Amino acid sequence: MAAPRRALLRLSQAPRAPCLAQQRATFASTPVVARSDYAAKHAQAQKLLRQQQGGKLTKQKAGSKGKESAKDAIPSLMDAISAPARQVNLPNLEPAVLLNGDAVGTVYKYSKDTLAKLNALDSVELLGKEYFAHTACVIRVQSTEIAKILEGDASSENRRILLHGPIGSGKTSLLMQAQAYAFESGWVVIHIPKAVGLVDNTTAYSYSSKRELYFQPDMAAIVLKRASDANAKLLSSLKVSKPWNFDRHTIRANSSLADLCKAGIMDPLVAPHVLEALLSELNVDGRPPTLFTLDHFNAICQPTKYMSPQPPHAPLHPQDFHIAHTFASYLSNTQTLKHGAVIAATSSRVSPSRALTCALKLATQNPYEKLDTRIEPIVSSAKAIEVPNYTRAEAKSMLSYYAKTGLIQASQETEIEEVPVDFETEKWMVTAGNAEKLFRACLKSMPFIKMPWNWGRKVDYGSGL
Repeated sequence: MAAPRRALLRLSQAPRAPCLAQQRATFASTPVVARSDYAAKHAQAQKLLRQQQGGKLTKQKAGSKGKESAKDAIPSLMDAISAPARQVNLPNLEPAVLLNGDAVGTVYKYSKDTLAKLNALDSVELLGKEYFAHTACVIRVQSTEIAKILEGDASSENRRILLHGPIGSGKTSLLMQAQAYAFESGWVVIHIPKAVGLVDNTTAYSYSSKRELYFQPDMAAIVLKRASDANAKLLSSLKVSKPWNFDRHTIRANSSLADLCKAGIMDPLVAPHVLEALLSELNVDGRPPTLFTLDHFNAICQPTKYMSPQPPHAPLHPQDFHIAHTFASYLSNTQTLKHGAVIAATSSRVSPSRALTCALKLATQNPYEKLDTRIEPIVSSAKAIEVPNYTRAEAKSMLSYYAKTGLIQASQETEIEEVPVDFETEKWMVTAGNAEKLFRACLKSMPFIKMPWNWGRKVDYGSGL
């Protein structure tokens, strides 16, 4: 029996797939933006640019040479709708200011030298840097409390601090103020900015059977690099107390501590040992005080994302890693800095640690609840300082600073120097004095010209206040 003949469809007779521009799911919630809408926005941007330049925009003709291109002639949209930050005359932050209780509620700026060192440590975490010409801070009651603890020459035995508080309350800002105090007072500062990088399984690690700890060579080299850059002048003036031998590297007796750091930076395999040697050298009599700090402390108070190579391959404990173990030993007073202090700060952007919360007496442990027993001994003897939201006076000072920088304006044409009382009361009550929420609330009050992400929206901001 002959096989049935199959009908062949010509290409012109085959069903055509719908055009991609016409395809749209019936359940889509995102509206289709017409091409004319983009053209209208482009025309609006061009009009604004003409008003600012006071003339017409000209594009480069094809084939012309020696003239600026159209891309160079037309500034970016961000430049067109963003006003430059205004300079504000602020006094520099000094140790005497932090020790003075009368300065509470006053805004100060970091000096250029101190700010460069803070940037080298990667400590600066401020919202809206592009809106301000200075890196400023407000002196708080906790600022004075920390400065008085750091005052004088003493060991870290009674100078171990743990900062905690709600999200956006300013814990990192207080940590920066403590570091600024140390730099201005001639201290050596070693900082670990984001401890979550120690436990999120993004760094190479190897087990040391001699130390029974997991080393993270690359991370140790980064810590040494930050410390070396931030304290370059001071470390270059200090000589090692004895020769050091790290496998392929030998540090002679007349070498500086900067040379010691360089050995670990150039060869990450010996960086963990160099970090221990640096802390040991800074503990010698006659050395300047040392401030050892860590941010996102609660990240090293819960199981890591590293898995044990042995069955049942459970998550490794953060105290099994060298850097986290070293910092915890100083915070718990297992090891002591003869001249210095240790400060840790928690972060609400990292998942909370139940063991740490109960250790700080912020929650009650359930009788049937099993907690990590290695966390409480670390923080039990440290001084816990709660960082609350801004007080009314502190919020008023920050709002006044925002007004002087141009962050708060009555309109696109009118700038204000003093914040109205009703505006101050409204923002303080709506944000409950939270530092981060206060900044964002002021940002939303800015006129249309300063809000690039609202470009094209027909929103009436009124007076901006």
